[in-house]
Amino acid sequence: MEIKVTVKPDLIGTISTILESNSFEDFDKYAVFYPDNETCRLLLEKTRWGEKPVCPFCGHDKKYDLWGGKMYKCASCRRKYHVLIGTPFENTKIPLNKWFWAIHAYCNKGILSSQLARDLHITQKSAWWIINRIRGNLKPHEIKKRLQLLYKINEDIQDQINEIIL
Repeated sequence: MEIKVTVKPDLIGTISTILESNSFEDFDKYAVFYPDNETCRLLLEKTRWGEKPVCPFCGHDKKYDLWGGKMYKCASCRRKYHVLIGTPFENTKIPLNKWFWAIHAYCNKGILSSQLARDLHITQKSAWWIINRIRGNLKPHEIKKRLQLLYKINEDIQDQINEIIL
């Protein structure tokens, strides 16, 4: 059972950039804009697929809507899919709005798992798992950007980082 990856290669970076356009200081202010799973799911669909969902298994774009458009069935391979398949958010019970806050907090200012756990009212173990999933899906240019923000790296060290990453 092989899944074709139709996720944009920089999905985490794209979501981070969208959230970066608003300056959220804490989760409560953020929750006004992204209050529930449905709002975040629609944003994720638009970010991932644009206008038309594509089957992650065969790449076909003809589909049948199931559950009011929350799930789809491919007209070609007949498999069911949804927007979370093949993303870091797949197989998790943590709501998308909490994931998006974690992406925003981690990519823009860095955050400890213990602080993330307090902000999102989840366990520290879950927060650690979220941060590691985010870190594992960051692309090299995003890692370099984070390092520059966190440590104000001088030009000599930046050249060394470029050699390591590229």
